[in-house]
Amino acid sequence: MRKIWSFLLCLCLIVSCSVTIFSSETELTQKQVIENFKNGMYIGDWVPSVLSEQTVKEMAECGIQYTFLWYFDYNNPNSLQQLEWCTKYGIKVFLKDDRIYGLAMKDMTEDEIYQIIEPSIGNPNILGYCIYDEPSEEQYEDLKICLDKYNAVAEGMIGTVNLFPYRYGSYIEKVFTLLEMDYISVDIYPLLGTMTEDVYYKNLKAIGDAARKNDADFWLFIQSMSWNDRRIPDLEDLRFQAYSAIAYGATKLMHFCYSNPHFPDGYSAVDVNGEKSDLYPVLQQFNTEMQHLAPILSQYKDLGAFYVTEWMSAEVPVYLRQVKDLSQYEDFRTIREISADQPLMVGAFEHPQDGLNKAFVIVNASDCYQQKETDVSFTLRYSDGPVTVTMDGRTFALEADADGVYRLHLGSGGGAFVQVQERPRTEEEIALDSYFADCNAVKNAFLDLENTIVYDSDSYQSLKDAVTAYIQLQEKGDAITSTELQQVRSALQQAQSALRTK
Repeated sequence: MRKIWSFLLCLCLIVSCSVTIFSSETELTQKQVIENFKNGMYIGDWVPSVLSEQTVKEMAECGIQYTFLWYFDYNNPNSLQQLEWCTKYGIKVFLKDDRIYGLAMKDMTEDEIYQIIEPSIGNPNILGYCIYDEPSEEQYEDLKICLDKYNAVAEGMIGTVNLFPYRYGSYIEKVFTLLEMDYISVDIYPLLGTMTEDVYYKNLKAIGDAARKNDADFWLFIQSMSWNDRRIPDLEDLRFQAYSAIAYGATKLMHFCYSNPHFPDGYSAVDVNGEKSDLYPVLQQFNTEMQHLAPILSQYKDLGAFYVTEWMSAEVPVYLRQVKDLSQYEDFRTIREISADQPLMVGAFEHPQDGLNKAFVIVNASDCYQQKETDVSFTLRYSDGPVTVTMDGRTFALEADADGVYRLHLGSGGGAFVQVQERPRTEEEIALDSYFADCNAVKNAFLDLENTIVYDSDSYQSLKDAVTAYIQLQEKGDAITSTELQQVRSALQQAQSALRTK
């Protein structure tokens, strides 16, 4: 075991946690519960412990807000008992009924499907059905047929589809263009024995960017247990996964897994017999922290993420280098400068009804296995008043020092969600923000070009030169003038419009 378990400390830290946010929704209709679920942040699980009423009660006490009931059948008394226990303790459920799972619905009529799911319609404790876990892209056409039939009779109940990790391009895009889903779900398990998987941020970025582009929700299964070559996670590991995912726009975090899915070497919060392990209080503390953040995060819409390595003394981790040359969200002008001695990942947010109400999440992006803490310093461009910080399950006001610098300490894997109320911008500031946005759009489009050899070499080089000139100009920071920005914007846009394929 990598670290000495400090579960007694976790027990001391755990504040009194409500059984579930959903417990206050007992008077809501199923459609209202589902709508709240879609618009909020919730903590779920893939493999529950439903061996007895006591194990379900302990799931709720751990902070599991929704789960998947496997092998569900209304004709099976055991299934009905599991649903009753989950209902009693406020845990919402997705049902996995093998009769409509996978591609089974392809050859079924809508009426046959309706007869199976009809008892669930209108039940506010049921969010929907699990339709397919990890389909291949070749199965999408048939899966589309199944989803269309299900959606035609499900009366708003969600049909879940979860993707393989580490697949890109059309495998992700077709979730929206072909399957026509309003969310995307994936499992990414990055915690190897002594390191974090090298494509971790690249995969988070690909899913998060696609979700944002399609105005869709981002669901993520996180690594909450050990198996094979994946290590036992601690609180720092869970925080690192959660805050990194939030930076890229995730709002549903699901444990893989609360209970051991019969892995011979698996170590989870609860074993196959329902017995709690040292991981139980760790998950409980983590769930408490996320539920404290949930109503705050749910007020905001994510805008994008960017990494920070300025002034750091540590080596850039491989998983951060994988996104170094990809597009970053640079239109977030709220932060003037930000630095730390460890790498950071920053996610930007905005209140959808109040453009001056901004927020950002700062993540200690150093490898959790190295247990590096960091001190973060940042200044703001359009505010000098106190900001509101939520981290480690608490919320507090933070003021700048005499030099206008805000300072935070992040533990290993730590993150902080910072809310800022900005002042109105001047006409000059509005113009500068607009010019920067136009320039960044061209720069990021250039960075995201795929298979660059298909482009005419002269026109590609002209665009590259224009982007390079803009990057060099950015080094001037706030000393950049409006005239300089207008000139470089014109050069960027002209070079982009002139780009030709061979």
